[in-house]
Amino acid sequence: MPDHTEHPRRLIILRAAERLFAHYGPTKTTVADIARQASVGVGTVYLEFSSKDAILAELATSRHQQILDLIQRAARETGDNHPARLRAVLDARVQAFLSQQEGGAHASDLLHCVCPAIARAWEAYQRAERDLLTQLIREGVEAGAFVSDDPAHTAATILDAYTCFAPPLLFHRDHDRLPHDLAQLHRLILQGLVFRDDVSSL
Repeated sequence: MPDHTEHPRRLIILRAAERLFAHYGPTKTTVADIARQASVGVGTVYLEFSSKDAILAELATSRHQQILDLIQRAARETGDNHPARLRAVLDARVQAFLSQQEGGAHASDLLHCVCPAIARAWEAYQRAERDLLTQLIREGVEAGAFVSDDPAHTAATILDAYTCFAPPLLFHRDHDRLPHDLAQLHRLILQGLVFRDDVSSL
């Protein structure tokens, strides 16, 4: 969540809204509900936010940024082994998505749902994610580790392949089989991308 230390009232409202959205869902939560949960007047909420959608957008964008931060950290911490880095990034992505289910029956709705504000935040996240993956693939190509004539298109194709490991489909998968299924897809993707015949170590 963004740093609002200079605006504690705004932060209190955001935290109250986040609790309600996670428990009841964005569509069933009203601004009046948020005001009551935050112990402020409805007018006070509107002093900080123009609408419920503005609250949803800020919370959703914050959650998406947390996921991007975790993905970037995985990339930094893996070193110069480009296949291992890509695999670590894709693993971190899935784990970050799964962590968004914590906190209530509708907690994952703040990441991905039909609400226009959240849908817009999700689209912005997907663009940032695609750019990040494109850069990783481009670096791998430059290092002679990957084969790709068009890193941006390759990144988009990989993300398409991992759709079943992203919201909302991810949340309906058998979590016990998840590590095995994910490892299988990693192997298939890397066999097509890695610039060498022997990928037995991947």
